[in-house]
Amino acid sequence: MKIVLLFLVLLAGLAEIGCIRPVARTERQSPPTVLTDSARGMPEPYDAVQLGGDVFEAELAGEKARQSGETFGYRVQIAAVVDESSARALRTQATSEFKMPVYLVCEAPFWFIRVGDFRTIAEAEEAKKDAVQRGHAGARVVEDKIVIGE
Repeated sequence: MKIVLLFLVLLAGLAEIGCIRPVARTERQSPPTVLTDSARGMPEPYDAVQLGGDVFEAELAGEKARQSGETFGYRVQIAAVVDESSARALRTQATSEFKMPVYLVCEAPFWFIRVGDFRTIAEAEEAKKDAVQRGHAGARVVEDKIVIGE
């Protein structure tokens, strides 16, 4: 009983000094303020503060991708291994074997060796046939971010 009384006195003291305050269930937040473009008096399409800035980061990432020539396309995955040193050795072998870029991609716990930058699945399928003829029986076409224009 003494502990409960002590707890209630402590809560009352905290409420008195303003550390905690009761929240009324009828309290509502005011709606967000719509900013206006002062030159035209038109409402802005969004408020960056309310969106948390993520919109701008996404726009910048998209702009960087356009500048660097990255887009989504296809690659031919010729191997998937768990050991990094094996993956690097396979990449070195594939670099001398194929006349196209060879990429080493890590998606734990696997290391993928992928070749080419293909915009269409038909181009990737042709490269896959070539990879199978070169002894990579498990080759398959995968969607990936590709580099264009280099």
